[in-house]
Amino acid sequence: MLVSEREAAAIYARAATRWYGARARSIALSAIRKLSRKGDLSGVEAWRLVHEELLVLEASRAALGRQPNLPICSDAPRTKR
Repeated sequence: MLVSEREAAAIYARAATRWYGARARSIALSAIRKLSRKGDLSGVEAWRLVHEELLVLEASRAALGRQPNLPICSDAPRTKR
């Protein structure tokens, strides 16, 4: 099974959010700066993809957080008022 660079970045971004929590984006940016100073352009590109995926994850979490809590099915018991 072949995994594209974008898919690999998405996998690593999900893992990084578990490992580092809210610091994941700043860690990715730090890696980008370090690799840029060293002249490692392929490393910069890989971490840039991870950073983009972290932004996508944050945006999707924010969108999910704004949705109302809907019952899973219409047969869900209703609470008494």
